[in-house]
Amino acid sequence: MSSKKEFKPIKAKPQANSSLADFIERPVPSEQEVVNFNRAVKQEVRDQEIDTNLSEIYKDRYGQLMDVKTLKVKKRRSWLARFSRFLLGLIILVGLSYGAYYFINRTNNQAAAEISLKAPESVIAGEEFSYEVSYKNTSRFALNKINLDLKYPDNFIFLESSIPPASQNSNWQLPDLAPGQSYSLTVKGKLINKKDAPNILEAYLTYTPANFSSEFKRDASVNTLIGGLGFDVEAAYLNTALIGQDGEVNLIFNNFGDNVFLNNFVLNVSSPNNIVISDITISPEIKATEIKNVSRPDINQTPPYSSVSITPMAINKISGSQWQIDNVAAKSLAQKVLLKYKVNEKTEDKQSIVINLEQLAPDGRTLIFWEKTIDLDIMKSDLNLTLAVDNLKADSAVDFGQTLNYTINYANHGVATLKDVNIRVDLKGEFFDWNSLQDKNRGQLSDGGIIWTKEQIPGLAEISPNQEGAINFSIKLNDFTASDLGKDLSLNNQASFNLSGGEATGSSSDRLSNTIINKINSNLNLIEQIRYFDENNIPVGSGPLPPKVGEKTSFKIYWSVTNDLHELSDTKVSLVLPNYVNFEEKSSVNVGSLIYDNSSRQIT
Repeated sequence: MSSKKEFKPIKAKPQANSSLADFIERPVPSEQEVVNFNRAVKQEVRDQEIDTNLSEIYKDRYGQLMDVKTLKVKKRRSWLARFSRFLLGLIILVGLSYGAYYFINRTNNQAAAEISLKAPESVIAGEEFSYEVSYKNTSRFALNKINLDLKYPDNFIFLESSIPPASQNSNWQLPDLAPGQSYSLTVKGKLINKKDAPNILEAYLTYTPANFSSEFKRDASVNTLIGGLGFDVEAAYLNTALIGQDGEVNLIFNNFGDNVFLNNFVLNVSSPNNIVISDITISPEIKATEIKNVSRPDINQTPPYSSVSITPMAINKISGSQWQIDNVAAKSLAQKVLLKYKVNEKTEDKQSIVINLEQLAPDGRTLIFWEKTIDLDIMKSDLNLTLAVDNLKADSAVDFGQTLNYTINYANHGVATLKDVNIRVDLKGEFFDWNSLQDKNRGQLSDGGIIWTKEQIPGLAEISPNQEGAINFSIKLNDFTASDLGKDLSLNNQASFNLSGGEATGSSSDRLSNTIINKINSNLNLIEQIRYFDENNIPVGSGPLPPKVGEKTSFKIYWSVTNDLHELSDTKVSLVLPNYVNFEEKSSVNVGSLIYDNSSRQIT
């Protein structure tokens, strides 16, 4: 507190009667004394305000002044303390959440059931098989009102079940289950679907535990693939179609296995209104060159196979676009279904024909198991050009170092003579060895193509109506080298024509042949070793060596498949065992699967 300056008061003499003269005689304070007095008054007011505020601060909750000598000052919490309090709260929150989850889950587990499905990984289209549905009461309560719903794959045909279904062959009202009790049922049927197509079965089990009012639910699923059709189907055709001319699509049925379940089916053809399907027949003979993928020894004969008479499948027309095919048998020879069509007029440059193989299910569904879209370039031209590579008019695979034999067939289907015809073929690819070209007509090389005019082929000077001709040449492919990695391994081949002596009907796009794309095969190698001792001279076989008559000797066979360049799919290796060799049903594979057919003695 600041010291106060004292002032002496002015004392007046006491008088009974005051007068003006007396007042004037009193002494008057100086100017400095007035300033000092005012300053003292202000300081006094300020000191009183400070005392009041301090007394309010140091009062306790009862209004009494506190002893500042014993005043305790609380320290401010550190960040570690604040983090500890946060962590503790988080632990408490997690604990409460876990407790709630445990309580709910424990309630569910007390009323739980299990459901499982068993099915083969793959089946052949049309093959009968069974789904096994198993369910078990794993709770401590009896399970009541058990209901099973199965959602079948779209292409599944129901045949029968071990327990009669309640409705629609897919719903069952099942008996109650006591704690620990289990039960199962089987459903037999077949799948008719495309090869490698997935087929997923879904199962839904609902039930009400005893002493519970709520309904519980469990589900499961299983997938079964279509491993094959029992046979292969290929389509060979030209991708060009001339207005008013007959076109062909050859369906090759081959590689009939030991199990063919699709013994009869429907061939359905869909086409635009301007494309008419004129006829479908089964050919009594077939050429091996028409078949791309054949493994049967009766097709790959030596000397080279030309043709073989076969008993054809039966075919009958059902409607304008459907034909019934019957008598499809296991181990049949390759057979060809010839489809003929005609384009009446050109409405678009590109059109398609869709061919389906399908079977009618008992409930009226149409199940498609094979489908092919035939894409056609529609051309309006008087001169028809057809290109073939090694007698094949469609895409095919070739090998490095192979000599390719080309044929260009031309025919005048118009009513006027065509003069000064120039025919060109373009061979686009990085592996043609042009130094190996063999052409007796000596066509002119031009930027990856060959041109023939009347100078090389006199018959091109005039081509009369209905006159035909052919141009043949061959060229070899280069061998593969390490520097070829990354190159395009496909060959694009197409022929075309133009006229020097007049205009041909149609646009430039109408003067093209069919396009053939040849893909070069990958470098696939199979190494086989039959060993009694492995590479470290450790025995992997057993029995006498050399083998003795009447005694058993076992060998170990190693198959090693290597591949580069292309990714390959559906690769198979097979071996037919002689009658004097038995398979011991022991195998180890690190890719794919190994199957032994006891009836045919074939390992695949």
